[in-house]
Amino acid sequence: MPLIENSHLNQLFMKTADATGIITSMIPVPPSTGLFTDTNSFTQEKWDIDFKNKSVHAGKYKFDLRILTRNPLWFYSRVPGQNPSAYIPFPLSVCDKITNASKSKIPAFKFNFVPEKSFFFPKVLTCILNFDTSYCTITDGKVKTQHHILSENDLQKKMYWEPQIYSELYFIPSGSLQKFDRTSIQEGKYFLDTTGEEFKLISEYFYLTMPKEKDGKPINTITKIWRYSKKDIGDKYVNKLSEARNVHFSKDYPDFQDSIEYEKLLWHGTGTTDPAIIIREGFRILNWAGDKNMWGRGIYFASDAAYCSANAYVDKTGHKLMFLAKVITGLGLQCLENKNISGIPEGYNSIVGWRHGSWIYVVDERSACPWYLVDWTENK
Repeated sequence: MPLIENSHLNQLFMKTADATGIITSMIPVPPSTGLFTDTNSFTQEKWDIDFKNKSVHAGKYKFDLRILTRNPLWFYSRVPGQNPSAYIPFPLSVCDKITNASKSKIPAFKFNFVPEKSFFFPKVLTCILNFDTSYCTITDGKVKTQHHILSENDLQKKMYWEPQIYSELYFIPSGSLQKFDRTSIQEGKYFLDTTGEEFKLISEYFYLTMPKEKDGKPINTITKIWRYSKKDIGDKYVNKLSEARNVHFSKDYPDFQDSIEYEKLLWHGTGTTDPAIIIREGFRILNWAGDKNMWGRGIYFASDAAYCSANAYVDKTGHKLMFLAKVITGLGLQCLENKNISGIPEGYNSIVGWRHGSWIYVVDERSACPWYLVDWTENK
């Protein structure tokens, strides 16, 4: 699992970087199961931290502190030869090698890797990556294919955009035009014009992690995109966002709050739950089995559209539907899969995990707002 950037110790260090001596803090500890322990909530453990000498005392134990830097992830296109296409990450160990090769300024780099989703009888693929062209040649047996590559930073530039700037004219189902003011929450269901800039933007976002074609034939085709707004749900979300920001506000240490990206646009498949229920009531934990609760109870979202599509709602016509929601991720607490997790510890806004090449975010009911609903057909 790759590491996220913000953590409890990062927060504490930013607030006490100039302090001398021992800093005492309560550290959240995930739930555990065992022969003599079985908890379903986070507990607090008292740590005496010495940042200057990089050491920690926790009860009778002493630990050394280390500053860990994570190399960026690297992604390659699912469909050969296409740019842009849906992107999937190389395995983490390979990402480290690619980063080191990139830093050495060599024009090309050859390596072997096993695709992350290989389980039984995994194939070993050979890859020659050309940094100058941003393409790699992957050899599978006697078959060679070319794939476009992106670094994590380059992919994030494509993924993280601010939707509030789009306040143009949009079509609603009746066909008449209506001005949508994004500075306030209004009731409404807005059908995006397929020739408009916003439709294009959401489509590109979708296809960044969802394969569009295979062997030159379309396999996933967007037919409609709606944007929804419901005042009561929107008001709860805005209030929750304000609360989330206030948790990390400090006049003395403003840099930490400024370092947090509080909102993301993330995918959510509703399974057998009709999206109309969520549009009407908002995201509810009782409507969501949540990846078999791999990180406990909560509302689950993912950065990868293809990952979420496995849990997309299928309507009577066979079309698939999936939300692109506004989610308050804020300061995330990164955890390994642990179904016993119950609730988010104080000071954090979300639980963060990593599964099959996708970031997974688990939040409470008020921390997400239905925003876009994508309708598409799948040709297998």
